Amino acid sequence: MGFGLLAADIHGARPLQLCLAFLLFSLCCSTLSIVLDDIEGFRDGVDQMQVLTAKRNISKPLLTGELTLPEAWMAAGALVLLAALVATGLVWLTPAPTAITLGLLMVTMAGVIQYSWGTKLSYRGLGEPVVIFGAAMTVLLPVWLLRGHLDSATLWVALMSGIPYAAQIAISNAVDYEGDKRSGRRTLTVMVGPEQAPWIALVFISLFWALFVAGLVTRTLPLAALAWVVLLPNHARILHGAFAGRYAESRLLSFQTIRLQIGVSCLSLAAGAMLG
Repeated sequence: MGFGLLAADIHGARPLQLCLAFLLFSLCCSTLSIVLDDIEGFRDGVDQMQVLTAKRNISKPLLTGELTLPEAWMAAGALVLLAALVATGLVWLTPAPTAITLGLLMVTMAGVIQYSWGTKLSYRGLGEPVVIFGAAMTVLLPVWLLRGHLDSATLWVALMSGIPYAAQIAISNAVDYEGDKRSGRRTLTVMVGPEQAPWIALVFISLFWALFVAGLVTRTLPLAALAWVVLLPNHARILHGAFAGRYAESRLLSFQTIRLQIGVSCLSLAAGAMLG
């Protein structure tokens, strides 16, 4: 919803409706990704109650019997249909070029579906790049919908936004290592071994802060981006826990930090729009 601040000086658009519709589209896509991943985890046996207990903050209705497999597939189909309808509404609401807008929305939804179903990109060592792409699109798309063009600050924030998610996935997959390996899932953590997961996370988090410094030095990012420094202590704690083998604890903290990151990203973009 923070992207609504960007629409203050935009004429001819419907900013509130666009933001609400995009929020619904994003919710459909993220929920669809969870549903499909849960279906695959249930079918190939990776999801087990003792593993979920180790993760500390997850429940799976398919495992507990609250949801049947046909019901889960029906939910997935309903989400695809709803996302397609909302995407049509977004194309109608936005002043941005129709063909490009529709293409961006469909590519985003296709990436969500293929993450854990179909080609199962996340099980072929591509989970981290796909998540970086998906997070970038959640920054680029609403700005594109509102303005019909993208500025350098938005592109820079989009590039940075998914990198902490990639670090989180590497750590999370260390918890899932035994089940993923047994079922034939070729996640990056399975390919290099769980002992390397903290180092993968370190590379991604280091890249995030390198881009942060570069963005400030080149003035691509507004000075409001200095608020992102509040993320640094949590990133240090995430890495410390991962190197100590406390993967579930680091995973939970990384989710909390990503929520905080969303807030400071919105503030930075809004400040850049108002000051620019």
